[in-house]
Amino acid sequence: MSASTATRPAPAPARPGPSPRPWHSELRRGLAPWAGAAVLLTTALTMGSRAAEWQGDWGATHGLLRTTTMLVLGPLVAAL
Repeated sequence: MSASTATRPAPAPARPGPSPRPWHSELRRGLAPWAGAAVLLTTALTMGSRAAEWQGDWGATHGLLRTTTMLVLGPLVAAL
């Protein structure tokens, strides 16, 4: 029988340094962050401009909420 040899664990890999251009990688992500910002801005402006009408009749409030839902969920459904 041969004696078992002791093995050492492999050294941990070196940590990479900080990215020299962090915004470069963010901008390379594509259209998604910009589309998200556009949807947020559109939703905020649409709902904010009609805030006085929210407490009106039920039909108007339902229509505003339906439009906002379509603005938010439309791009998400299209991305599937």
